Amino acid sequence: MRIILRLGALVLALLFLLCLSLALFWWWFDPEDYREAMGEELSVLLGQPVTVEGRIHATFLPRPSVEIGGLRLQNPDGFEQPLFAEARELRMELDVPPLLGGRVRLAELELEGLALQLERNHDGSGSWEVLAESVSFDRLGDAGMLQFEGLRGIRIGTVEIGWSDRQEGRHGQFSLSEARLTGVQPGQDGELVAEWQAGWDDEISGEGSLALGFQLDDRYLPVAFAVHQAGGRIMARELDEALLSLRLEAELGLDLAAREFALSDFRLISRDLVADMQAEGRWTNDGSEVTGWLTVADDGFRDTLRRILRTEPDTEDPDSLRRLRVQTMFGYGNRRLDLRDISVQLDDSLLEGSSSYSWQAVPLWEFDASLDYLQLDRYTPKRFDPDTVRAVLTFLLDQVEGRHVDGTLAVGKLESEGLQFTELTARALSEGEILEINPLEADVYGGRYRGSFEVALGSEPLHVRFLQRVDDMALGDPLEALFGWAVLESQVDTQWQGAFSGLYWDQVRDSLEASGELRLRDGRINRFSLERLIEDAVPAGLGGAQTEPFAEDASTAFSVISGSLQLSEGELANSDARARSEHFAVRGSGDLDLETARLDYRLQLNILRTFDTESERLLELLRGVSFPLRLHGPLTDLELELDPQQLIDGVQEDEETEDEG
Repeated sequence: MRIILRLGALVLALLFLLCLSLALFWWWFDPEDYREAMGEELSVLLGQPVTVEGRIHATFLPRPSVEIGGLRLQNPDGFEQPLFAEARELRMELDVPPLLGGRVRLAELELEGLALQLERNHDGSGSWEVLAESVSFDRLGDAGMLQFEGLRGIRIGTVEIGWSDRQEGRHGQFSLSEARLTGVQPGQDGELVAEWQAGWDDEISGEGSLALGFQLDDRYLPVAFAVHQAGGRIMARELDEALLSLRLEAELGLDLAAREFALSDFRLISRDLVADMQAEGRWTNDGSEVTGWLTVADDGFRDTLRRILRTEPDTEDPDSLRRLRVQTMFGYGNRRLDLRDISVQLDDSLLEGSSSYSWQAVPLWEFDASLDYLQLDRYTPKRFDPDTVRAVLTFLLDQVEGRHVDGTLAVGKLESEGLQFTELTARALSEGEILEINPLEADVYGGRYRGSFEVALGSEPLHVRFLQRVDDMALGDPLEALFGWAVLESQVDTQWQGAFSGLYWDQVRDSLEASGELRLRDGRINRFSLERLIEDAVPAGLGGAQTEPFAEDASTAFSVISGSLQLSEGELANSDARARSEHFAVRGSGDLDLETARLDYRLQLNILRTFDTESERLLELLRGVSFPLRLHGPLTDLELELDPQQLIDGVQEDEETEDEG
């Protein structure tokens, strides 16, 4: 018993001496003596100059603690912002036993006013990228006074992260408040809980909360992440409602030694939109490799677009854009992104295929896709808007300029403006300066369309060359679809080639230079009767009859109409038109002014065979006689003129010739 009492007294004496030693140490300890050393140790660790510009204060009771003010980490050279990071105040509470052995174990760390400035300069380099290359976490265990054994918790008052992109002229900010870090020790389950706020270009803002789980290795580097809860809303400055409300869950495992990671159970939810993803990969000094899959489902896609675009989508069909399904396998490696087994279902249309993009000296985009069916009118604006068309074309061409492109697209059936195209195929090729769409082919109303386009990317105004050909197409159905009735019903063969510049109608009209040929076979002209026109023009005393040549039940059959066409300086001209049937032969020439939409066309008509009509005798006399017709006026109100006196003069000349004989 006496031995136990003596041992107890000895322990108490040792504890008393230990506390007295700590008190004397803390009394004589002046933290200002370590200001320069502290800055040097942090500079060695982070690879950039670190300064301590605020006060350094130490207390012993109730627990040893150190307060440091004005910590500043300078930005790497080549960036406009002088500082990369700044902390207004840092307070650390220390555990006593490790301190006696020259080691530091933090019981609590409080950080107030942490500000980070992320910057991408004009040459595309990021300040964080340069800093990451200079940081060596391996120095952490050899940094003299900075020998950590643990950290139970961190409290952060506010964290503000600003970013600026000098290349794009964009900026934004992200901040955390009421942040709490717990379990900051190797092997333990840590957690970060905070409120977040963000803003982009003074137009979009967001706010919400998050709870992240993590695990650290012996070097205090993360080996696993888990998004326990993350959510919030994205808002536009001029709108009262949120653009998007988001909720995120995910698990991320890291193996720093093997440089591998695995992302699982990733789910992003925003109202009716649900996105799931899984990925795994590794990183090396030469880059990263990633493989995985992604699915997106949105049964309220139209509402999602409305909130993102900040306006109701302008489509002819208000029930379009309702349902979206996306799924794909993906892989990234050697600066190449591959998307395989792509499936995109929008309403009733299904797109399938594959695509890849390589970040080479000249980027390469390759794709191979097929679309089963698309009714384009459902998704186009209610009224034709040339500005929208120009904006879409400009955007698409900008994505191609400066890149190599090699892709094919096949469409089973395409409907637009009542027209139908089936088995459509197109191939796009580009080496960055010229975009070729060749071939472009489709089945059209029993015939075949073949064409090609050549676009000079980056030209101002845009310059386009084209070649178009249609063989054996039935003309009546497409005219019926476009105009509600078919002025012509026939088989058509035509081909065109030419060039134009610009995306505005006046530019296209004034620069368009083209030539082509047209041939119509075995058809008829509807709502016009040449037989009635002649009868109506002939006086009743000579066998004429009052008829209506332009009527819904009128028609004129023909066996062939052909001719060449030239388009230049806003004028469409023809000089060698030919038309023929069993009753007549016609030659014609004229022009159409595209600016005023006025036609001036002259024809020479010859009767080859009489019609079955009451004035057959007169028409028999007209056989072989050539007389003029003139079709002129605006296209919306054309007039056809026939000179009766010239007909009579022609008949009298023929009769006199017969009498003399």
